[in-house]
Amino acid sequence: MDNATDHNHSLQVDVILRSADGHDFRFYKYLLSLASPVFDTMFALPQPSLSSSSPDSKDGLPVVELAETKPALQRLLGMYLPDYLEKDGKIASVDEWKEVFSAANKYEMKAVVKCLSWNLESLAEAEPMRVFALATQHGLNEAAQKAAFNTLKVPFGGWGAFPELECVTGGDLQRLFQYHTACGRLASSTLKDWFFKVDKAYCWYNCSSGKIWNGSQYVSNWWQTFTEGLAVVLEKKPLGATVEEGELASKALVAASLCPNCRTIAPADMERFRRAFAARLDEEMSKIVLESRS
Repeated sequence: MDNATDHNHSLQVDVILRSADGHDFRFYKYLLSLASPVFDTMFALPQPSLSSSSPDSKDGLPVVELAETKPALQRLLGMYLPDYLEKDGKIASVDEWKEVFSAANKYEMKAVVKCLSWNLESLAEAEPMRVFALATQHGLNEAAQKAAFNTLKVPFGGWGAFPELECVTGGDLQRLFQYHTACGRLASSTLKDWFFKVDKAYCWYNCSSGKIWNGSQYVSNWWQTFTEGLAVVLEKKPLGATVEEGELASKALVAASLCPNCRTIAPADMERFRRAFAARLDEEMSKIVLESRS
């Protein structure tokens, strides 16, 4: 979005916004005034007379120099044009989001701030801790909740350093730790409940070779070893994606291949279990609510 005239011919551009890196955006004062009280106040002030030699004008239009970069202004202004999503799409990185969100707040563009709040949620899966920090800092509780859910992919504290860590308080980290702990406990109980309610057609419940009592019924030895290992991992990473990780299942299937009753059926049954239990686990984890800043 370099020129607003590319999008709307019913209005005449009447201002140039110049980015910090020297790029000019021709736009409409009317739209800017509607979008931003800051611009509305600016344009309401008496304007100096323009001349072709003035550095504050270009092609007979006033030039307003801004502190934002070309990409940030391009995104910010584009959000007020009708084909924004078609041409620009969603913001794809946390760094870009930060720059545009900062500008939207600076110019008090409430509609953009609201849109960016939703957009931040879409970044939570790729960079959950950065999104958690930003969402918590700005009071965006829904984005913080989604980000917290995605932090369950790694053990608490295993995310390493990130730029927004300075924005997070000790209280924020304590609340996230409590969230992880609650999810870990629920994951453990969900796994135990599964054994009482699950379909008994799985091969490890009907195996007549190498069975062991697991507290609710007899199961194959290899299956008991698998579920014990899974329970330990889920305490640290209580998420459906953990169930679908291949390492534990691969080891279990190697052991199952030694069982004359399970070896032909175990791979398909294991895959069926992992899909079903992962979905159930994520459903249960979504019930845990992250406590927000008071």
